[in-house]
Amino acid sequence: MLADVVVAVVDDDKLSTILPSIHSAGLGHVTLALGANRGDIREQLRRAGIPIVQSPDALSGATRVLLVKAAARSAMTADLLLQHGAIAVWIVTKSGVWSEVDDRAEIVAADVDLLAKPAAAVSTGPEIRIGDRVPAVRVPASAPDTPSPDQSNQ
Repeated sequence: MLADVVVAVVDDDKLSTILPSIHSAGLGHVTLALGANRGDIREQLRRAGIPIVQSPDALSGATRVLLVKAAARSAMTADLLLQHGAIAVWIVTKSGVWSEVDDRAEIVAADVDLLAKPAAAVSTGPEIRIGDRVPAVRVPASAPDTPSPDQSNQ
């Protein structure tokens, strides 16, 4: 496996909602639908190149799994699957680590007091203090044929 992939357990009745959203996001060509009617789900994942040593127990009873080889778009894909009804979603790293993704992350982030500490000042350039000598800035002279702003109104 060369990059992260997304594995999602879905109900068959949700496929008519999930698959169009996958295709609309431009991920249809990198998506595989695996079904228990075609053999063991873990074995199908293994044949697709997914490390299954650390795979979760929730895959055991799954009848339908979507495998999306989304690489850099894995987080967006996982969120998309959850929004459209996936039962469980994992991002599997190329090293074989399975990380469950859920929609509770937004709730947890909303509970954090973001204003507890003031933000540090961001410097955008050298610090200049009153009384410091400021380097001169050269401004090119205007072309002789162009009137100055106060001559243009005459």
